[in-house]
Amino acid sequence: IHSYRNFFNPNICHWCKEDPGKLRKENNICLSCNMILYCSHCNHELLNEKNHQEICGVLEILLHNHPEFWETHNFSQEEWINSRKNLLILVKRNLQRNMMPYEIQMIMFAKSCFVCHEQRNLQTCTRCYSLNYCSNHEELLIHHHITNCTKLKSCYEIDRNIYYMTLSRCRYKFCELNATQIKKLKTVNIQQFLEKFAYTKCQAEEQFSSDYVSGPLTLYYGIMNQDLYINDLHCVVHIIVANVLDAHYVLLWEIMLHLCSKRMRHLRVILIGSKI
Repeated sequence: IHSYRNFFNPNICHWCKEDPGKLRKENNICLSCNMILYCSHCNHELLNEKNHQEICGVLEILLHNHPEFWETHNFSQEEWINSRKNLLILVKRNLQRNMMPYEIQMIMFAKSCFVCHEQRNLQTCTRCYSLNYCSNHEELLIHHHITNCTKLKSCYEIDRNIYYMTLSRCRYKFCELNATQIKKLKTVNIQQFLEKFAYTKCQAEEQFSSDYVSGPLTLYYGIMNQDLYINDLHCVVHIIVANVLDAHYVLLWEIMLHLCSKRMRHLRVILIGSKI
């Protein structure tokens, strides 16, 4: 599966995932389904035509026969989610095959105003490319920039970069070390740890590191290092002596589903500790 099909964002070119601000070009929306964008100055729409043609045809017919899926102005969050689920059911029924993850995301994460869920005449936040708004709610964008914009931008950049590089091109090798060495060198965060103890030939333009994903990445590195093969669709991870931070950032274990996506489909994380 080509990497560009692994995730979907309604505000960027589906093929190249490039930052529209860097390209300084407008994106063209698919005129048939109105759900997917492509770079206007490239042939990315043509390159993706074969993959998009089937679901695009189904969506075009359904949206013509069921205009209620477009009439979502002033929908509550619950009403919006239910409308997406109902559309998804119809699409699955008409496709008569299993849908790709990005195809499901096309429907569930369709472009709409983040307040009223209007789907027409929208503007997009040009910082994070993760939030859309109608003219009636433009003033709320200031609050978004203060609270969520930076976090959403980081999520978008991580999604984009994780599929630009393969794990084989960005695998860390660690030198022999022990707790005494780490304490002596006063390593206080994951970035310092990587700089002092890890060697890599990563070719990615940008790298992201965080103490919050140390747990899942340590487990993943152990799996790779021991050449273990995960053969189960459902996996369970127990975190012993878990603390408040483990509980707060438990959703970050989702990264294991991406790293082990060839087989693992469901991950259950059980926290065991007295301070949760």
